[in-house]
Amino acid sequence: METATGAEISLRYRTDTRHLTLNLFHTQYDDYIYEASTGESRLTDEGDSLLVSRFTPADSIFQGFEVDIGTDLGQWNAVDLKLDASLEYVEARLTGGGKAPLPRIPPLGATLGLSADAGHWGLRGEAEYAHKKTTLAQGELPSDGFVLLNGFAHYDVSDAMTLRVSVHNLTNQEARQHSSFLKETTPMHGRNFKASLSVSF
Repeated sequence: METATGAEISLRYRTDTRHLTLNLFHTQYDDYIYEASTGESRLTDEGDSLLVSRFTPADSIFQGFEVDIGTDLGQWNAVDLKLDASLEYVEARLTGGGKAPLPRIPPLGATLGLSADAGHWGLRGEAEYAHKKTTLAQGELPSDGFVLLNGFAHYDVSDAMTLRVSVHNLTNQEARQHSSFLKETTPMHGRNFKASLSVSF
């Protein structure tokens, strides 16, 4: 049976114009269930080669951190400007057998965002970064790093109605999420747009 014992330290600082949150964590798993590569592969009916894994229990350790910061930049032409950033990292390894890395663990990631809010409307632009992944479990393939640019906007049509639009991956970068089972065959979405209208009553 999979069991876990963990510890977490959180530090928070907040004023009217700034905030900072830092989380540190360390978790020890007994019989953590993960997909261990068998070193074998199978051909599908379409002729694609798929690696064969076996779900196996093993003792492991997860440790890492999360940082979130933000600050008000003041006003420009009656528009409130805010800057925020986040950083996250996790390391996950077996505790025996050479302390091998576990599969599908996300790489170092970061986000930088700038928001503008004028009450009934708001804009936000952000850059989303993922570092390349080269610390790999047996049978894993490396993943390239990437930067995605995203944009968001909202407009309050009334007190009860809000229109939202967004664009993700503005520059149409090819990006593959290392934690995805399908990363070798299916990249993340290219440039895509979303729109929604929310009504409360």
